[in-house]
Amino acid sequence: MYEEEQTVSTLTSAGYFNARVGSPTSGTDSLKRSALDSGNSMVEVFQNQNAAITGQTSSAIGCSYTPSPGDSRYFRFIVTPSTTGVTSTLSPDMTIDSVPQSLVAESLQGLSTDDFIQVSANVTQAKAESLFGASYATLR
Repeated sequence: MYEEEQTVSTLTSAGYFNARVGSPTSGTDSLKRSALDSGNSMVEVFQNQNAAITGQTSSAIGCSYTPSPGDSRYFRFIVTPSTTGVTSTLSPDMTIDSVPQSLVAESLQGLSTDDFIQVSANVTQAKAESLFGASYATLR
């Protein structure tokens, strides 16, 4: 239904990268779309209205998919490291949701789980305010 190619260097980031996915069907950003891309708009790719969406298989043979309400879309990473030139498909495919997600979230802006207070029956907003003062004690 949609395919694009991007070149991202991770030489100075220890393998970490960010990639913005999704491009228009025309203009400069459309150059990210690969030869196997079917030319569908992002609206067409994500519609779930029982209308067929055309696509192509990896061998450039036409195909179609008719989504049902609630069907998910998936993101597949295929990487080719410049050091080896060997293409690998990362697994598992990621579900594309309407909210950001992380496969590994070891910290929140550098804070680990040890830096947070776990709210429970014994730890309440009122008790935190009495210990630290209202301006320093916002539990979430």
